[in-house]
Amino acid sequence: MSEIEELKDEVKKLKAEKVALLRLIKDITSALKSLAKQSDTQKRAFEIDEKLPF
Repeated sequence: MSEIEELKDEVKKLKAEKVALLRLIKDITSALKSLAKQSDTQKRAFEIDEKLPF
């Protein structure tokens, strides 16, 4: 295999890794947004609960 072909293969691998990393970042961002929503909802529920007279 020539050096050019090896470099082309390496570029393909790097591009695939880039795509995988971008998907992972997207999944992590989505999970963090979901956790933030849950946290915000729990915080509001706790605030409402504190205001209840019973």
